Amino acid sequence: MAKAAALENTPFKPDAVHVIPIQINEVQVSALVIKRSNLSIFLTEARYRKVKPEALGVHQNGSTIWLPRLALEALDPIFSHLRRRRQWLAAALAVLLIACATTYTNLYSRYSAAEEQLTATVEAQRDETVKVRKLLDQQQKSLAAVEAARTGKNQAVPVVRIWEEVTRTIPDDAWMTDLSFDGDTITLSGYAARSSGLIGDIASSPTFKDPSFVSAVVRVPGQSGERFELRAKVSQP
Repeated sequence: MAKAAALENTPFKPDAVHVIPIQINEVQVSALVIKRSNLSIFLTEARYRKVKPEALGVHQNGSTIWLPRLALEALDPIFSHLRRRRQWLAAALAVLLIACATTYTNLYSRYSAAEEQLTATVEAQRDETVKVRKLLDQQQKSLAAVEAARTGKNQAVPVVRIWEEVTRTIPDDAWMTDLSFDGDTITLSGYAARSSGLIGDIASSPTFKDPSFVSAVVRVPGQSGERFELRAKVSQP
């Protein structure tokens, strides 16, 4: 519309001028009317000098109005290099955007693959850590059991030693019918000519302590001795 208004208000014929729309501000558009004969002088001089103009301005009222580059591209073939340059820049920008997108895609793919691999490695290491911890716990339990068994063995009184000490301690006129040992206590049953003396005999042994009768001493009819049953604690070595 600015171009049509400019043609209506100019005394020149339409084929004798170039009407170029220009942007005055964000909302106002005007048109610049340039006589073809005046512009032809400039263009002829430029072709003669083999110059490729980068811009074209018109002096008006002490200021310069620069013509838009798109208008110059359509104005004359001498400005065709501006179109090619714009196309090259657009192509280069497109290639750059494609390269950036490709690079980003590759980086994202590598990052995703690395993240998945790291996650898998962490999970595998966590599983291995759990297995190792379980093995260590089992090892500690086994060592504790072995140590407890060794300690118990070292602290336990051998049955052979108890038997030897019993046969050494009781007098010759006593004989046993039963002997039991539960780890820290010994129980003796049998007959003796004088059962009352057994307590002192057992107490005199360093292997036994705190002897006492479990039940009352009785004389069995038809037997020459007294039946006894006594219990004593076994001293740890």
